[in-house]
Amino acid sequence: AALWIAAGTGAVVILFLGLGIVRDIELLKTAGTDDVQWTLAQAEVEFLQFQNSLLEAQADETADLTRVRRSFDIFFSRVDTLSNGQLYRPLDQIPDFHASVARLKDFLNRNAPAFDKSDLVLRPALGPIADATVQLRPETRQLAVSAVGYFAQAAEDRRSSLALTLRRLALVASGLMVATALLAYHLNRLRNTGLAREDALQEAN
Repeated sequence: AALWIAAGTGAVVILFLGLGIVRDIELLKTAGTDDVQWTLAQAEVEFLQFQNSLLEAQADETADLTRVRRSFDIFFSRVDTLSNGQLYRPLDQIPDFHASVARLKDFLNRNAPAFDKSDLVLRPALGPIADATVQLRPETRQLAVSAVGYFAQAAEDRRSSLALTLRRLALVASGLMVATALLAYHLNRLRNTGLAREDALQEAN
């Protein structure tokens, strides 16, 4: 009975570990990570597009400022996503990432009113805004750089977890094989004992 219990317990443990391996493999799939990293890279691209639109608008005093407003709104939306999106909450625990997002949000919130006003009001403000973007350029780079270390460590942790689960599975599987061998040996002994008793009974009869 003890061997049967051990074998059953081993099978349950193997099933549990197998499910853990499937979960770890799913975590190693980088779909979510790729989305986050793409968003971070896109934030830098959109910042550069906003910065270029400012320079172009300054170069042509008669230019329509629609492109400047649109690029500002797009970058504003991207930073808001990084700040409030559920997918990016873990990154908020990184001091450099949190500080960069905070500085970008402060810049956007301070200048948002100017972009909501007419061209006559916005155009004189383009110079100071463009000068401020020069100081903010490293912040957009810092977003991606700070996240790289986080994702590398997260991937390493997932690989370590998977390796540990595989070792446990191998250990339990080995134990189950031993238990199965002992059970087979025990059943064979019972069979031989039964046959011997049957022969003895026939001889006695």
